[in-house]
Amino acid sequence: MNRLLPLKTRIAALGGALLSLTICGNVFSAEDAQLDSYGGVMAYEFEPSGRFRLGKIGDRHCLITPEGHGFFSLGVTHTSGVARQAGEEQDWFAGKFNSDWEAFSQHTARNLSSWGYNNIGYDSPRELRQLLPYLASTHPTATSRWRPDSQFSFPDVFDPVWQEEAKKDIQVMVERERGNSRLIGYYWTDIPQWDLVKAKRMRGANWVETIRNLPDTAPGKIAYQAFAKENPDHTDEDFLGVIADIYYRVVGEENRRLDPEGIVFGERYLVGDFPEVVVKAALPWIDAIAFQPGGAKFDEKSCDRLYEMSGGKPIFLCDHQASFPTPLFRETMWQQLPDQEAVGEAHRQYLEAALAEPYILGYHRCQYVDRFKDRKGVLKQGLLKADGTPYEVLVKTVTENNRMALDAFAAIPTE
Repeated sequence: MNRLLPLKTRIAALGGALLSLTICGNVFSAEDAQLDSYGGVMAYEFEPSGRFRLGKIGDRHCLITPEGHGFFSLGVTHTSGVARQAGEEQDWFAGKFNSDWEAFSQHTARNLSSWGYNNIGYDSPRELRQLLPYLASTHPTATSRWRPDSQFSFPDVFDPVWQEEAKKDIQVMVERERGNSRLIGYYWTDIPQWDLVKAKRMRGANWVETIRNLPDTAPGKIAYQAFAKENPDHTDEDFLGVIADIYYRVVGEENRRLDPEGIVFGERYLVGDFPEVVVKAALPWIDAIAFQPGGAKFDEKSCDRLYEMSGGKPIFLCDHQASFPTPLFRETMWQQLPDQEAVGEAHRQYLEAALAEPYILGYHRCQYVDRFKDRKGVLKQGLLKADGTPYEVLVKTVTENNRMALDAFAAIPTE
């Protein structure tokens, strides 16, 4: 893959203007208008469109703000999670903000902006989406890996009834966000279970088996039997591609019909679960690929593979982090590193590696405030503890890293 030039500019001192950093002697900040009101770098000029859209700076894929400036997405997901508690969590949302989303959103926007973040990813309150760029999402299928078995299902995508329900999901999402210029783009189902072997191991069945075992009168069973007759040497992977073709056409056509100029990122694929027949089926309907990687180090192999599969569509790192144990919680989600310092250093290295790939549109950190999983003792770690106080070392380092990333983005050669 082509690489950017090595990082040459210096990281700005902390404590300056909002999203302020020094680049080759020039200060970029929202206050002195060298960042636009969406966080775009004004040195990169494009035609204003009033919407976020995709573009290129030299050989690098990028987002372009509604005001027409280059934008590298640095976001934090799950800000709405502050209202989702497990039993033993302190209710900071109620205690600090009286459960008022407007007050919480004002506070959160100040925090995130001062830490070098320019958007809130997905799963955010409506009030916060009026203050910072964001992504909309919906779930046309109940195939997310995180769903318990009681809430999980592989739908019959050939059934007109399901198709109408899926279209309604898209309609609700698009209508909800209509007219908000801070909308970056659209997501569909989160970490769907497409891989036949992995789904079988975890759920006891996969999508092809589910369709094949439907009653003879079911639309999916009729479609499978016709496919098998016409393709006697087919594999289950072949029919998985047919399922994906139907699914993506239904939701993709509706998303395009309702918002033909919106950026569609499609499903958020989990590392190790994006079969090529599925990605290929999605390509006519998506503008970029949303990818949720694992591990603490940048997954260059998976990203390169996705980029090649897509024929050159950019990639959005939509949800990721590394974590560390705390005195109360020794078990944490994501790859666990020894302490805050190690997590901060891993974040720096991750951003540098992502920026070195010209197809990466941005990096979004998973989780704003600590939440505990239903299984007792497992921490889904945020930048803030459950009582709203920051992990000071991590926040300081993340702020430096984000400003380094914007520094590097602002130094991209344009030719």
